Amino acid sequence: MPAAPVIDDSFHNRHIFRVALEQAGYEVTESDDGRKGLSELKRGSFQLVILDLRMPGMDGSDVLRIMRKSDEWHATQVVAVTANPHMVTDDVRRMANYVLQKPVDIPAFSALAQRLYSQSRKN
Repeated sequence: MPAAPVIDDSFHNRHIFRVALEQAGYEVTESDDGRKGLSELKRGSFQLVILDLRMPGMDGSDVLRIMRKSDEWHATQVVAVTANPHMVTDDVRRMANYVLQKPVDIPAFSALAQRLYSQSRKN
């Protein structure tokens, strides 16, 4: 079963992403900050990461930069999410596979999760 961590400081957002991802077929883990998220990434093999860009401590932009510099996570699909459009820099657009604005359109995210799950099963 493909695995996907959700890294977001909001319990509510983590729950929404978890439900959609589990319905798509993913095994989901959760982290409420960037450092914990990186620790989780080091423990497993993940096809998809849901990453909030703004979190206390280490934010998602930092996590994304670390991921893209690493051979281990370079090809991992990343969905970056943010409520602040100013967080979506050219670097973020270049490094993330998808960027979603909060509040996230839940049906659209569910459809994306299903599509990515189907693609991961083909690979």
